[in-house]
Amino acid sequence: MEEAATLTEWAYERYSEGNLGKLVENDGEARKNMGRVDMLVKMVMWCVQDEPSQRPNMHTITMMLEGAVLVPAPPCPFLYSFKP
Repeated sequence: MEEAATLTEWAYERYSEGNLGKLVENDGEARKNMGRVDMLVKMVMWCVQDEPSQRPNMHTITMMLEGAVLVPAPPCPFLYSFKP
């Protein structure tokens, strides 16, 4: 039986497993550009960090969206994990 998880927990698990295809498995358009999906998921994971000081400001987000700044791999966005 699968544990209940928030959307962000589920998405982060797929990201950390390298299984982003699971996030967009029913979206043919997104599946054509998995590089973009990867970038957007990383941006989202930065934006939902539990620790506010780790979240990027809007200027940085804009630069990431424009491709002027690379999106680094995010740390786990949760201060604690629900898994034992």
